[in-house]
Parts: sequence; structure tokens; C-alpha cells
Amino acid sequence: MMGGAAVFQLIGGYVGYRMETRFAVAIFGFIQATGFTLAVFAQGMPMAILFAVLFGAGFGGRNPLTVAIRAEYFGPNAFATITGISSAPMYLFMLAAPLFAAFVFDTQGSYMIAWLILGGFGSLTGVFFLMAKKPQLSTLAFEKK
Repeated sequence: MMGGAAVFQLIGGYVGYRMETRFAVAIFGFIQATGFTLAVFAQGMPMAILFAVLFGAGFGGRNPLTVAIRAEYFGPNAFATITGISSAPMYLFMLAAPLFAAFVFDTQGSYMIAWLILGGFGSLTGVFFLMAKKPQLSTLAFEKK
């Protein structure tokens, strides 16, 4: 998975120069969510490898693009602030997701429902990136006070 992610870091950066960044982020997000959802159906090594390849490709391809889109949309002056603000929900989700999966397993005896729900959330992030529009700079921001 991490090997695929490393290769797709480079591919994601290349794709980001060839198409609108939000579309590229969405595509890699959908690839990652597809891989994650395949974990539900992994009963043998071939499906586990397919999961690892798709999840790694989506994860690796998306990473450089999410950095790039912050710079494109908000510029260098707000980059650190926007990165901090946008990272907080991601880290909360990364904290809550395994706890949610464990709760589902403890109550249902299976991870299937949790993986499908979390895969759905992953797909939803792709939809949100498709809906994202570059903010319009206000002329008021450039006026002298």
C-alpha cells in the first residue's frame, strides 16, 4: 500500500498539472474510497492486494493535490492557517474512525457495516471537492485603511 502511495505521489503531482486540481483530488479520493470499500470483500490475497493498490494509489495521488489546492485557492499568505484549519477535521476523523469501526464490530460481530459507511464518507469527500469553487478575492482585502 505504501509503495503504491509513494509512486502515486509523483503521479498525483503530474496529474495536477494536466487537469483542474479539484477534479484530480476527487478522482484520487474516489479511487481511495473504492479501495477502502473493497476491504469489506477481501477474502483472499488477490482482493487484499487490489485493496492495497487502490487505497495506496488514491491516498498517494491525493496528498500532493490537497496541498496544491490550498495554495491555489487561498494563496501563500493564508497557507499555514488554512492547512491547520483543514487538517483538524481530518485528524478528528482519523481518531474517530477506528473507534467507530471497533464499536460496530463489538455490536454487530463484523466490520462490514463500518467499512461501507467509512468508504461512503471517503466518496463523499470526492463529491465535496467537485463542488469546491475557488474563492473570489474581495477588492476590500486590497484597499488601504
